[in-house]
Amino acid sequence: KIMTKPDNIICLLMMIKLRPGLYIGTKSLVRLCSFIDGYKFAMICDNKKYKINQYHEFNEWLAQKYHIRESILWDDYLIRFVQNESEAFDLFYDELEAFLKENNIEIPNVQ
Repeated sequence: KIMTKPDNIICLLMMIKLRPGLYIGTKSLVRLCSFIDGYKFAMICDNKKYKINQYHEFNEWLAQKYHIRESILWDDYLIRFVQNESEAFDLFYDELEAFLKENNIEIPNVQ
């Protein structure tokens, strides 16, 4: 089976949600964030444009929702609310989907 190439960061995130083991080894918010950082860096190094605006908007939305004012990353903040990395991963996706619905952004259907 040929892997579908995502056309934006939200689609890529949904692909990772569906098969985290394929992309990051296990359900882990820290690994997910590292993957995203690597993806952004690779796109910059290749001088490629990548659709990241919705992801940045999500980060701002999340910071407002959780009143994050500290100089920590939002992923570190989410981990404080749960017991482990797997739950933090699930919480991230719950919040991402809430953000998409609230902003009338279609949740990509990935297979």
